[in-house]
Amino acid sequence: MITPPRRKIAQPARPLAPRSVQSILNVLRFPWSAFSPDVMDPATARFTDRMAGIFEQEGQPPIAGRILALLLMSEAPRSLDQLARSLGVSKASASTNARLLARFGVITRARRAGDRRDFYAVVPDLFERSMAQRLGQWRRFTEVVGEARRTVPARSRLVRARLEGYETAFAFMSEAISRSLSQWHRSPGLRR
Repeated sequence: MITPPRRKIAQPARPLAPRSVQSILNVLRFPWSAFSPDVMDPATARFTDRMAGIFEQEGQPPIAGRILALLLMSEAPRSLDQLARSLGVSKASASTNARLLARFGVITRARRAGDRRDFYAVVPDLFERSMAQRLGQWRRFTEVVGEARRTVPARSRLVRARLEGYETAFAFMSEAISRSLSQWHRSPGLRR
């Protein structure tokens, strides 16, 4: 007669020593995310969300604002995969918005030797470029206002004064900002 193999009966696990329980709890509480560049700390997450809000208020995609904020906080260029994982968005969305920011001139594409992926970083002269873009927007707006003042028959003194006032204010502010930027650019001690 053949006897079936004996099954091992599971023994109840020995209770863990208090020291073992504590070490497991310590491992669970350890901020492993500190080792991953793809996980944001809460302060950085708030910063990216606030930047997204600013972009959205200006009619731009919020994800573009989050990408710019994340790159502002990054020492090294980031790949599209890293951006997508960090922000919890698709790689396609990260790519679309990174290209938009690159067209705006606020980030630049970078390559790494031996790596075919695209990496992105904030341009070194971000402030100057941002100011130049704003001035360009104001200038285009003012040109349209000036053309309207010259060509549209404005019978109202109030309307003419409003249009002339805008043109005068822009000319003054544009010159002041241009002078300040020029002075700032010539003074390396002011820039860091």
